[in-house]
Amino acid sequence: MTDTVVVEGYVKFRDGKKWKTRWVVLRKPSPVADCLVLLVYKDKSDKAQGHREKGSITLEDICGLETGLSYEGVSYTLAILCLSQVAVLGFDGKEALLAWDIRVRYSLGEVHRFSVGILPGTKLESGPAILHLCNNLLVLARDIPPVIIGQWNLPDLRRYGPVPNGFVFEGGTRCGYWAGVFFLSSMEGEQISFLFDCIVRGISPTRGPFGLRPILPDPNAAANQAYSEERVNHEAQELEKRLSMLSHKSSTASSTYGLSVAGDDRSISGSSDTSDTSQSDSSIGSRLAIWTEPVTTSSAPTETIIGQSGPKVALQAEDKLSVIQVGGARAVAKPPRSRQLQEIGRQSSSDSGIATGSHSSYSGSFSSYAGSLDIGSGGG
Repeated sequence: MTDTVVVEGYVKFRDGKKWKTRWVVLRKPSPVADCLVLLVYKDKSDKAQGHREKGSITLEDICGLETGLSYEGVSYTLAILCLSQVAVLGFDGKEALLAWDIRVRYSLGEVHRFSVGILPGTKLESGPAILHLCNNLLVLARDIPPVIIGQWNLPDLRRYGPVPNGFVFEGGTRCGYWAGVFFLSSMEGEQISFLFDCIVRGISPTRGPFGLRPILPDPNAAANQAYSEERVNHEAQELEKRLSMLSHKSSTASSTYGLSVAGDDRSISGSSDTSDTSQSDSSIGSRLAIWTEPVTTSSAPTETIIGQSGPKVALQAEDKLSVIQVGGARAVAKPPRSRQLQEIGRQSSSDSGIATGSHSSYSGSFSSYAGSLDIGSGGG
């Protein structure tokens, strides 16, 4: 079977006539058990080391919880009310008391209490009392510590319901001594009747949907407050150290990056100047190197000039050529040959920079050639 711890912490436990601070553990023998086991250790370390508990009490037939009772010099107490006994625990503060109360109520199921007044005319002594409702158990209690003065099982009630300024119920024959009609004065009669209806029908009105577990308070929050503050301060100091280290590394990286960027700018500018110069030199050299072969003449009547740059370049070159008569002989100028120009697709002279440069160079070469012919004819 799996032990399920409901709540644990330092509480004041009644030992004889004295209150003693002990480490107390409330647990369930199994998750579906309807009882609690109260284990008492001398100190928290005893439980952590696996030592045997100093005392153990099994709380069966739990029918209610009472909080806030000042008892025997302790201002904050929690009374776990059973049909056969009452366990009273003391606390140093209200926060720890409320945390234990909430956790125990949640573990037990439907646990409710109402302040009522018992009206005369019944088997019970009239006067103020507390109505406790824990699952199927209904009890009336009074005094400090609480003492049960009447008890019923909800399935054994013959009828119940709200009345003006009160609540009434009747116990059937199975209730034994507690059979009969009982009148209670209360301003919460409608709510009491509603809870009776839900519990009898197996409905849990205080449980969340789909079995969701609520956020339960920490009963040892006050004891752990100093430790939490110390831990927060330590984490804050560690964070400040990390931030200072990161800021130092960031500033160092920024300065190094600035120096590298400056060097890169200088290298980029130098390389760009060099590349520009080399590009201009190469472009000039390419223009000069295209038409550097000597011009030759031929005595043939006509020749078709086809350069290596394609038929369109050859046709335009033919339009610019003319036949010059020198001393009765027909001279035809033949353009110099290019050095294996690579043609990419079929580009026109207007689209190709190479062709445009070639034409201009060719025109200049032809002009020089024509001039040399004129000089030659004059000399002849």
